[in-house]
Amino acid sequence: MRRLLFDTNGVDAIATLDGLYDALRVALEAGDVEVLVTHVQVDELLVMADKNASDDQRERRGQLIAMLNGLCNVRHIPTSGFVVGLSRMGSARLDDELKDEIANGPEFARKDSNLKDVLLVNTASANGAEFISFDRQALGYARGRNVVALTPEELLASLRS
Repeated sequence: MRRLLFDTNGVDAIATLDGLYDALRVALEAGDVEVLVTHVQVDELLVMADKNASDDQRERRGQLIAMLNGLCNVRHIPTSGFVVGLSRMGSARLDDELKDEIANGPEFARKDSNLKDVLLVNTASANGAEFISFDRQALGYARGRNVVALTPEELLASLRS
């Protein structure tokens, strides 16, 4: 069974990329894939509900959360690593490799703005999951860590084949 871990823009693609939701739903129902979700994706979706968010953003958040809840074989897992100020107690595992990666790894891993992606890639790696994102830098970082990394379009093509 393939395991998939989407970053938040990848979750958005499930709803916006023509055909991806249906192809993913079929693969999930057949037991061919499992979608892994962490607090990182959920937290980013909840930010869309911020009181300063537009009505469109709030509506989008509701659609994405309902979509994730409506899919079978979606499993909520802890992140494989803990980042102070980002990770939630009870939703993250300690990981010395991640600490070292953030301190001494490639520039991408050391930038605060990339910590969520670094945490998600580390989680994908630890769980044998493919990392799905539109972010080319995050995909490159994942591939550099020997994680199968796909754009949503590449995932769609692989689900259809």
